[in-house]
Amino acid sequence: MTTQTSMRSTSPSLKVWERIEIRVGDGPDAGKYVARVQDFLNGGVVITDPEFLGGSALLREDADVTILLTREDAAYQFHSQIKRISSRGKRQLILTPPRRLERVQRRLFVRVEMLREISWAPVKPHIDWGKYEEQLEWHHGHTVDVSGGGVQLRMDQPIAAETPLIVKIGFFRELALSEVLPAVVRRTFQRHGERYCGLEFLATDQLPRYFRPEELAHMPLCLKQFDRNAQNRLVSYLFNVQIDMRKKGLL
Repeated sequence: MTTQTSMRSTSPSLKVWERIEIRVGDGPDAGKYVARVQDFLNGGVVITDPEFLGGSALLREDADVTILLTREDAAYQFHSQIKRISSRGKRQLILTPPRRLERVQRRLFVRVEMLREISWAPVKPHIDWGKYEEQLEWHHGHTVDVSGGGVQLRMDQPIAAETPLIVKIGFFRELALSEVLPAVVRRTFQRHGERYCGLEFLATDQLPRYFRPEELAHMPLCLKQFDRNAQNRLVSYLFNVQIDMRKKGLL
């Protein structure tokens, strides 16, 4: 079931070097850019040169934009316009300041219904990490929903809570994330005669709780790249999916 969100006003101020995402336009053609808050000048917000993420709508002077930012407690948005200014021969972009920030997520990791291919394999003791793909027993299926913290999926066999897994999620590649990462089973349950499982992705700083130092030393780098920046990228993507679903009346 998709988590329902509540949108309410709040007033945390923007911070220098805070990462923001800029959306121009609506729907699948919306332009998406990422930048950071650089300075505050004459009542406006100076940002770094935006990096293009996708879409077809381009940034232009006086364009109406939606600014998204993700913090530890929730995600926020505000509406603004793009202004261009020149300083010392360099072009800078400036946003009109937010009148308010709207909190758009009730919790840190909103869960979005999403059918995506996933493969998973329980981690075996004394595994040769150089050959883990061949040594593990892989199962294949589809996610039921996805959040920045994990996934829910149907399981074809019983599996105990707290079992460490390696999972492969193909669409992560589209987000410039490693498609292979460790996870742990948090809960299992049955619904309408089918078995389900909730998995939590293991961020880089959580790995020592589940793997010995000698295991981590030999674990491939691709399995150790789900850090907080990668997690924020996933949260931002799901946040955008949720906004598009809300605009289409699906939430």
